[in-house]
Amino acid sequence: MNYKDKVLMTLFTTIILFGWLYVENITPPVEELSTGQYVDDIWIEHPPKGSEVYVLVNETIDEMVIRCKTTPSCSKLAEAIVYEARSESLRGRYAVASVILNRVDSNRFPDTIEAVITQSKQFSYLADMQNQSTPTKQDWYEGYSVAYNTMKKKINRVTIADHYLNPDEVKRIPLWARVYNKVEVIGNHHFFVSK
Repeated sequence: MNYKDKVLMTLFTTIILFGWLYVENITPPVEELSTGQYVDDIWIEHPPKGSEVYVLVNETIDEMVIRCKTTPSCSKLAEAIVYEARSESLRGRYAVASVILNRVDSNRFPDTIEAVITQSKQFSYLADMQNQSTPTKQDWYEGYSVAYNTMKKKINRVTIADHYLNPDEVKRIPLWARVYNKVEVIGNHHFFVSK
């Protein structure tokens, strides 16, 4: 073997070795893919250790985050989840995502995620962004994961509501909250269906 062949062989072996290490350390083993559990009444295929962010099928958290970050509608949905529900349970974050997507599907609201979220006086975080604490990296990972899983229908919507509010965070309860049907309370948020 000449020098060029040795370098190519070493390079090829290194690529194979690192590829194997990447798959072994990041991708869940095939036998674990069929396992699952209920978390906050949501069926999760494969929970990674030490996180509330969930990997579904063969996608890693990093793959979901990258896909969501590079899709404007998914990124905007994640932003709303982070700022509106990061302190809520997993079910609470999925409920906020569900409300936004329920609005997109309704003829009473704009028909895109961005338009629903930026509609005037609908999501409080936009009005008081300067008062928001800085989200952690984990907040963003979980927000992107919930947004991606909800948009891709990997997890079913957890509520039929099209409105929600945290009564502890408003100065006065809006009229709509006294008129619309309250369908459930998840964490600090009360969820409503408009008539």
